[in-house]
Amino acid sequence: MATQEDVARLAGVSFITVSRVINSKDNVKEETKKRVLKAIKELNYYPNSLGRALNNNRVFTLGAVSPLFQGYSLESDLYFAKILSGIEKMCFEKGYDLLISTKRQSSKDFNYFRLFYQRKVDGIIFMGANLTSHHIEEIKNNHIPCCIISDNPNSSAIGYIDADNKNGTKEAVIRLLNLGHKKIAFLGITEKNQNIEERYKSFIATLKEHQIPFPKSYLILGDYSEQSGEQAIEYLCKLKNKPTALFCSTDSMAYGALKGAKKRRIKVPDQLSIIGFDGFEIGKYIDPDLATVKQPLNDMGYKAAQMLIERIEQPDQSKEKQLSFAKVIFPVIQVEGRSIGTYKGIDQ
Repeated sequence: MATQEDVARLAGVSFITVSRVINSKDNVKEETKKRVLKAIKELNYYPNSLGRALNNNRVFTLGAVSPLFQGYSLESDLYFAKILSGIEKMCFEKGYDLLISTKRQSSKDFNYFRLFYQRKVDGIIFMGANLTSHHIEEIKNNHIPCCIISDNPNSSAIGYIDADNKNGTKEAVIRLLNLGHKKIAFLGITEKNQNIEERYKSFIATLKEHQIPFPKSYLILGDYSEQSGEQAIEYLCKLKNKPTALFCSTDSMAYGALKGAKKRRIKVPDQLSIIGFDGFEIGKYIDPDLATVKQPLNDMGYKAAQMLIERIEQPDQSKEKQLSFAKVIFPVIQVEGRSIGTYKGIDQ
């Protein structure tokens, strides 16, 4: 196994110079830096992580923390998988590792900051964590570098990344209105989630703006799963005043709604238009292909990691700057799909 001394010998530099290159110090000539990096590659040398941590007061690792519903996993949920892919890409570019920690519903004593306090990570990215005011105070008081994706913490001490839920929903509803739909149901979730709430508020506001009524019976609550999308169709079939369109606040529930419609022999979009929100690629391969609102989840994860690493690597900032974190809202894209169309008045 190659050592730092081996790298120094091959590059024709001192041990200290190799250390400076490894630890990203600025006082190394570019030509010398290239020689050292070439030697590291040739020798397949891996710096000692403990030594790096002692020299830099960092462990060069980010933590990704997320609450999960029972029965869910990060690797099987496309939303989290795409965000993690973006985070991992930035970590790779910057030479950081990624450590994942999840909170299950049954885990009541979950410590969101354990990885940081145990010095296993330099900062934390929360994915839809719904932080409380107590959590936010802990972050501020202990200067914990962190960034949250979705669920606005309303604190400048935390970096915030999200998609444009408000305008994305508004544009999706207008698409349905332009197709002549005036009876539109909304499929949300039972659990508290700021993103879904934001979509629902925008949904209602857009209907009001166009003077479209929204009966209470048109509000359905699911749990993110495809099964809840199927159950939504079962519910709608029992209504006397049936909607002609269904806005699903996530793609996964929209997939379930399409399955439920097919089981019930409801023609989509002739008898019921269905639109989702997420923009997963799999929607292209469903019959009919899903009309949806696409969030740039990979980009959101990438940006969150970039913001966090910049904060970690600038520890000498003033306290005022440390407590002032950027908030980035990504635009969304309306994705075409044959799951929406004009209602043709076919007897249900």
